[in-house]
Amino acid sequence: MRKGDGAEVTPGLWVGSLAFAQDSQTLEGLGIVRVLTFGSRLNPQLEWHSGTRLTQRGFEIEDHPCADLLGVLPSALREIDKVMKSRKDGSTPGVL
Repeated sequence: MRKGDGAEVTPGLWVGSLAFAQDSQTLEGLGIVRVLTFGSRLNPQLEWHSGTRLTQRGFEIEDHPCADLLGVLPSALREIDKVMKSRKDGSTPGVL
């Protein structure tokens, strides 16, 4: 059973809740290999089972309407682009 909510925005690119990001079994079943988290106060510690292919990258940004999204956006887009490019090479990894 899937925990949390997640939706595929475009093939291989998912958006979801923290509960969804913590569900390693579902993520692996969907082909997700990289999880990006955003927040400074939250600082989520994702605990996945040992031997997982999942990796995480966190981005420090305040959860506030005046937060500087443009400050983290270039780095986040590079991370997404790396995974999405590998999909074009015939593999099927995804990013959340």
